[in-house]
Amino acid sequence: MQIAALSLPVSAARQVVCAAGRAGAGEDWRMISFYERRRRDPLYFQFGAANALRAARLLEDSVLDAFRREASLSLELITKAVIAQRLQVGEDLGTITKVPVSHNVPKLWTEARLPALSPDDHGRLIQARVYLMWAGRYPAPNRDEDGERDEADLLEHGTSLFRTRTPRTFNWDDVERIYSTANHYFIEIRIAHGLSRPDGSIVIV
Repeated sequence: MQIAALSLPVSAARQVVCAAGRAGAGEDWRMISFYERRRRDPLYFQFGAANALRAARLLEDSVLDAFRREASLSLELITKAVIAQRLQVGEDLGTITKVPVSHNVPKLWTEARLPALSPDDHGRLIQARVYLMWAGRYPAPNRDEDGERDEADLLEHGTSLFRTRTPRTFNWDDVERIYSTANHYFIEIRIAHGLSRPDGSIVIV
C-alpha cells in the first residue's frame, strides 16, 4: 500500500482547513475557530493516520510496544477520518454529529459505517482499543474492572495480555490490511463528492 503524503506546508494546510473543515448548514466558516475547523477536517485525521502508519512500519522490527501504539493510533485516526468525511459531505450518522473523542476503535469502526470485519480482525480492533486506552502507555488501567473487562474481551477473541497462550497476531500485515479497508472508503467518499481525484490527490475547492 502506498501511504499518502505525510505533511503539508503551512500555506497549503491553511487552504485545506478552508476547503475541508467546512461549516455545517447555516454556519459561517469565518465564525468557527481554527481549532474547531481542525476537529472537523477529515484530511487532518487522514494525514495523522498516515504518519502513524509510517511510524509503525519503521518500528515493527525494533520496538514492539512502540509499534503497537503507532499501529493502533493509525487505525483510530483513519476510522475517525471516515467519520469526519461522512459528516462533511452531509451524511446522516444518527446521533454522531462530530468526530467522537474516544479510543474505542471497534465502536468507532461501527460508527464510521465501515464493513464488518472477520472475527480475527475485529479482535485486532479490540487490541488497538486496549493498547490506546492503557496497555500501550501504562502498567495497568486506573480501575481493576477496566482491565478485567478488556482481558475478557481479548480472551473472547483468542488472545490475552497476560496469560500464556498463542496470541492472535497484531503485526504490520494485519494493521495494513485493516487500515487499507478504511482508507479505501475514505477515498471513495471523497471521489464521489468531487473532493479527490481518482488517483487520490486532493481537489482544493
